[in-house]
Amino acid sequence: MDEVVVIDSEFSPVNWWVFLLQGLIAIIFGAIALVWAPYVVDLFAYFIGALIIIYSISTIIKGIVKKDSTKSKAVLVIIGIIGLIIGILAVLNVLVLWLTIAVLIAIWALITGFGDLWLGLTAEKENGWYRLLLSITGIIGIALGIVLIIFPLLGTVVIVQVIGVFAIAIGIVDLITGFMVQGKLSSN
Repeated sequence: MDEVVVIDSEFSPVNWWVFLLQGLIAIIFGAIALVWAPYVVDLFAYFIGALIIIYSISTIIKGIVKKDSTKSKAVLVIIGIIGLIIGILAVLNVLVLWLTIAVLIAIWALITGFGDLWLGLTAEKENGWYRLLLSITGIIGIALGIVLIIFPLLGTVVIVQVIGVFAIAIGIVDLITGFMVQGKLSSN
């Protein structure tokens, strides 16, 4: 088993518990994302909507206080108003926001899938494995795009669940790191 090396200038006896706390928070967040994925999707949607509103208000203010030409001021104010309307609509109807995000991801997956498949089918004959891998990723991208177009809300819930699994994995690594650092510090 590999030995953990703790450099005294980088770690203090306090730091080991930070890893434990970080790990526990990540595991709790991950479990919540797995168990209550639809609610987490809504929370993310409200957060995105709020960010759009805040950014749009900021853009309107920049347009109003700008000292340059009136054309650029007007453009900033118009963009800010459009963003403000989009942000309010997003907060009022999170379902539309998630459907939009899922459809955009589906379109991206279809475009990159067809691109990879095309490259895989038309690449030079000498690049056999490269062509095969490109073709496989192209087919996966096309399949993902089709599934997200047919079931767009499934995609958002799955994304949140994947984030949940990732958070749990990071949390476990942080817990292990915290215990290893604490063990190393207590043995010194």
